[in-house]
Amino acid sequence: MASPSAAALHGYSLIDARQQVWLPYDVEREATANLRPLHEYQATQHAGRQPFRLDHGRLRTLHVLNGMGVALGDSIIGISALAWLKAHHPDLHIHLYRARHAPRYVEALYQLASPLLQQVHYLPQPLPKLDADAALVDLADIVYWPQFDDTPMIDFFLSGLGIDPARVPAASKANDWLQSFDLPLPAKPWRHSAYLLFCPRASVPLRSIPQAVQHTLVEQLWQHYQLPVLGFEPLHHPHYYNVAALSPDTFHFLSWVRGASLLVSTDTAAVHAAAGFGVPTLAGFVSIAPWLRTRDYPLCHSLDLRLPELNGLHHSDDKTLEQLAVHQWRDGMSPDALKQVKPRSVHR
Repeated sequence: MASPSAAALHGYSLIDARQQVWLPYDVEREATANLRPLHEYQATQHAGRQPFRLDHGRLRTLHVLNGMGVALGDSIIGISALAWLKAHHPDLHIHLYRARHAPRYVEALYQLASPLLQQVHYLPQPLPKLDADAALVDLADIVYWPQFDDTPMIDFFLSGLGIDPARVPAASKANDWLQSFDLPLPAKPWRHSAYLLFCPRASVPLRSIPQAVQHTLVEQLWQHYQLPVLGFEPLHHPHYYNVAALSPDTFHFLSWVRGASLLVSTDTAAVHAAAGFGVPTLAGFVSIAPWLRTRDYPLCHSLDLRLPELNGLHHSDDKTLEQLAVHQWRDGMSPDALKQVKPRSVHR
């Protein structure tokens, strides 16, 4: 029997000898044997294996395995796809099946979106029972799908749900479902003050703004915008304020993004949230084409900081590449780039 870590098991939901369904994300964190791809046992719709389209108007129930991923930014976008689907098919009952070990801060987003999501289940558990008017969609281990690296994220999720992305207008691809829910206000004294939010940390070090240039960038931001710079990282600058202690959870993080006059970020979760809240954004990308993440965000100006040596990398321990990223950030955050984005007036 294949090992749970074998390459053949990546990219699919899995089933064990007791007919319990697992996600690879959980398998990596629990000792589990005798697994095989779920599609060998039961028919599933899996856009990574075979593109498909569903007539959602004829469905009564949709089951989505690993909906909508285990990263915060991916989930913001994935829920946008679900929001469009529910808006156009309000009678469709959607079951999401998520990883038991998904980060708590990501699961908080699903709590926020619960009015849009009828039922959220946590795997492993027995295979969902399907009736004739139901469909089973497998989004498991999406980072192993080739489309994950060459398709705008919202189109990736729409296709993964069996929706033609061309049917969905750009205005419905900008995460505005976030505006529908109550969030705490920013803490005083920022509740009624304009500020710039600086988010230099991405999910991996290679895509983060290096510490070696963060102070320089904050100084440039202050000189150009004359706004206090807030962030969640320790950084010494007379006009920078670390509000990490005032952001204990996902709801407060989203609140800081929503309240900003302007966002400067390489953290795509913050970029996706800012688009949903209509916050002007300057976003930099050193290893991925910006249009794959920000194509549908009219208030976002993207800096393409890629070099051939960096393009397409998800992570790297190569210090030489890290130094290339340092130079790209120093050169890319130029006065001309800052002129492309104007802060908004915030009325809270």
